[in-house]
Amino acid sequence: MCFVPVNSDAPMYHYPLMTVGLIATNIVTFVATEWGFGPLAKEWILAFGPGYEPVQWLTYNFVHFGPVHLLFNMVFLLAFGMIIEGKIGWWKFLLLYLGAGVGGGIIMQWWMQNSAGATFGIGGASLAVFALMGICLIWSPLNDLQCVMVWWNRTIEFDVPVVWFSGLCIVKEFFISSAGQFQMGSAFAHTIGALIGLSGGVALLKYKLVDCEEWDVFSVAKGRHQKSYFARYRLSESSETEQSETTAEQKRNDAEEFREAWVSHDWPTAWKAYERSTNRSRRLLASPEKLIRIANGLYRRHLYAEAADAFYAVLEQPPEPKPEVRLKLAAILTEIQQRPKAALRVLRPLQNGQLPARLSQKLRQIKSLATRMVDEGCMEIASR
Repeated sequence: MCFVPVNSDAPMYHYPLMTVGLIATNIVTFVATEWGFGPLAKEWILAFGPGYEPVQWLTYNFVHFGPVHLLFNMVFLLAFGMIIEGKIGWWKFLLLYLGAGVGGGIIMQWWMQNSAGATFGIGGASLAVFALMGICLIWSPLNDLQCVMVWWNRTIEFDVPVVWFSGLCIVKEFFISSAGQFQMGSAFAHTIGALIGLSGGVALLKYKLVDCEEWDVFSVAKGRHQKSYFARYRLSESSETEQSETTAEQKRNDAEEFREAWVSHDWPTAWKAYERSTNRSRRLLASPEKLIRIANGLYRRHLYAEAADAFYAVLEQPPEPKPEVRLKLAAILTEIQQRPKAALRVLRPLQNGQLPARLSQKLRQIKSLATRMVDEGCMEIASR
């Protein structure tokens, strides 16, 4: 039996180009090193003994011993790399990934200065991957990893929050390493990688070098986001236009349906429950953060009309959401629904000079596309 993460529901503002590039590089290196057992592999692994080998601090990250070793590392790299690169872009992700690998290489060669006979050397991307897991635990604890479990001839798909998946993996490797008195091995390397990732993730967050949209572990701990997937959802009754046919039973049904849909990540059902409650002159107390989560889930399922309505619902609730919400909605309106005028109205409150560079670039791209569509006479049905 084995299970691996294959995807995530974390929002992505950058395509995972470098993640894919690193996977391709590892595969090419795997072939070049003859499955990790050729002459080149012996030069590139992180060798232990007296002295330092700076080149090996980098090269050992790309040496894998056999196809299974490579496959598992690449699957994990893809899942966690998408989350991180999706937030910070390709070049920052590359620096983060290689920095974790090189830092781990320095620590391990220093640790093993007088242990040449114990372990010949080590290789693989798993130290850097565990660093990514530690970063994701800090940046995206409540985002879900979509996992696949293979049990005999059956394949089971399920979702696990990052905090549980990464947390359990890191704790397991730490206890295995501590049981071996922190002797060199894969568990020790994974523990070093996790510590590098956790500390690096906290530092980048505290210095505001990454925007986690209040999904980071500190925001969750302070209550700025829901702390549990199993929280109860209350109903807000309208005191003005309550419909006579609305009953307490209907209220409970709406709330229960919304709660169950939220827990199971059935975003279409959750959105229908929210809309139905709104049409009955009352509204489930779904925070803007929850609505954003629902909208992103609808978008991933290619339910673009429902996703657009959900983003509009976010804009209708105070306070003003982060600029990314308007940018996502405008992208749907232009690229999917061919409604450039509506997109320009949505983008009107945003100003280039007040946005980070990456968001300013996205804003210019969408405005340029929408303006060109209007100039070319794009017809659209009047709506919001």
